[in-house]
Amino acid sequence: MSWHGRAILANGWATFEGRTGDNRPHAHHALQLAVGMDGEVGIRIADDEVRAPGLLIGADVVHALLPTAGRLRLLFVDRESQAGRRLSAGCRRGFRVLDARTCAILRALWPADDSPDALQPLLSVLACPVCPPRAHSDSAALARVRALVDALPHRERLDLPQAALAAEAALSPSRFAHLFRGMTGLPLRPWLRWLRLQRALRLAATGRSLTEAAHAAGFADAAHLTRTVRRHFGIAPSTLVSLLARR
Repeated sequence: MSWHGRAILANGWATFEGRTGDNRPHAHHALQLAVGMDGEVGIRIADDEVRAPGLLIGADVVHALLPTAGRLRLLFVDRESQAGRRLSAGCRRGFRVLDARTCAILRALWPADDSPDALQPLLSVLACPVCPPRAHSDSAALARVRALVDALPHRERLDLPQAALAAEAALSPSRFAHLFRGMTGLPLRPWLRWLRLQRALRLAATGRSLTEAAHAAGFADAAHLTRTVRRHFGIAPSTLVSLLARR
């Protein structure tokens, strides 16, 4: 079965709305919230099949989504993000079953614009509120880090070491790491990984080959990009590209 719907990929999270198709067992570094819009959702995990109105699947848990006849919504949240750390606390045995009442609330709150701020009410329903970044007194340091954060998506290279970026901001590596995580909700390396995925998939969506897109985004080759996409989402890059193009 093929996938039908639309996907959005951003820094530290991704969403999908539509009907799921074939996907092989996989484990990704993101937690996955699955909510049925027209019925139940299901996963195959270990030797069991679990079906429920909604499911929260823990990070790095091997599973496969069962193909659905009805629509569902998926939210992927990086485990190392502020939201991901709080969501992880609610997973037992690798996943959490969500009842019909909880899923009805999630469907009502799910925003049309899938942005970090708009998605926060969903996480609050799951008793995992996202804490706002702490205020810092050093406004000059904050401004330097903010400028670097804003510029990073447009840099040609996305494999710069943290020490080099900290030096650009005239900060110690530890101070830079603290401010960076407070601003983005993620440590530097996973944040850059999401940026590289976005860049590669955007290029592939414009007609570039997977090899060209992979090299331009800092992956070793098309196979490296394919492994990364499958690890994050359990599907081939070509499938994800087609879903992203339907936005």
